[in-house]
Amino acid sequence: MTDFSQDPDKVLATNLDAGYVGLRIQQGVPILDRDLNLLSDLVAATVRSIVSRYLGSGVAVTVDNSGETPKPKRSDAFLIAEVPVAGVDNDFVIRAGLPGRCLVDGIEVPINEDLEYSAQGLEALAPPAAGTREDLVYLDAFLTTEETGPAMENPDDVIVQTSVRLRPAWRVRVAPGATAVPSADPGHGHLPLARIVRRAGQPRITDGAIIDLRTHCFPLPDLRRLTLEPILWNVPPPTRQPGQAITLTGRNFQFRDDDDVTVGFRRADVDGEVTVPVPNPTPTEIQFRVPAFPGLAAETDMTLTVRTPYGTAQTKITIVPN
Repeated sequence: MTDFSQDPDKVLATNLDAGYVGLRIQQGVPILDRDLNLLSDLVAATVRSIVSRYLGSGVAVTVDNSGETPKPKRSDAFLIAEVPVAGVDNDFVIRAGLPGRCLVDGIEVPINEDLEYSAQGLEALAPPAAGTREDLVYLDAFLTTEETGPAMENPDDVIVQTSVRLRPAWRVRVAPGATAVPSADPGHGHLPLARIVRRAGQPRITDGAIIDLRTHCFPLPDLRRLTLEPILWNVPPPTRQPGQAITLTGRNFQFRDDDDVTVGFRRADVDGEVTVPVPNPTPTEIQFRVPAFPGLAAETDMTLTVRTPYGTAQTKITIVPN
């Protein structure tokens, strides 16, 4: 059993209610376990609050880079689906998906493999006795305390357990007939996952009765790529000569009127690149002319790089000497 002078969760709740965001240890006085615990708990609570308020909650979304244009790719993490085995009633599957992670009020929880609702050991599901009822499925995320383990036994020095560890955990719960997610207990976060239409006399839950309610959120690096870094929608003609004009269309070429946009041409057999400015760029189009390449005597493959203050985009081009 854990041994605290006061329950850390209650101490944290009291201090948060009082508006405290940190503490400082004074000299010449006893150091209390609750002060040290509160020190880290207040930092964690502040980070969770900022993430929840300004970034939001949701299933992680990735960016599909298999095509010419990066596209958002939704994950099946925590997707509610029917049990694939026939004859299974009052149950559903919680999908793992890739990446199998979800952010709920600042707590990131993982799901590593598909899990049936009934395997969680929660209250059993049942259809209504009459008529139709909509049940709300939601994710309950929280932190658990692990009291034992090699990391806590300090075998290399004091050989005494001096602390416990916190680990994120979750349960998928169902609120029969609810129209909104129930209020979360202190330290917990709730996120709606699905709505299930239950009908009297129909104990099996099918995909047709499940409405996906999950929200999705982007990792910041992927969000930056989609919103700031330049993206090419078309490629230039396969061959061009010096002096000829090229028009490229895409996205994120310009955000401010004074953004400096350039295009660089690089040959594999020559160090460095030839750079040309882009006059009058727009957010979706740039126009420029192929520069001269001293010593270019034959058809040459090059890498064309569009550079903006926010990133780069590349494509291939072949230059033919005049």
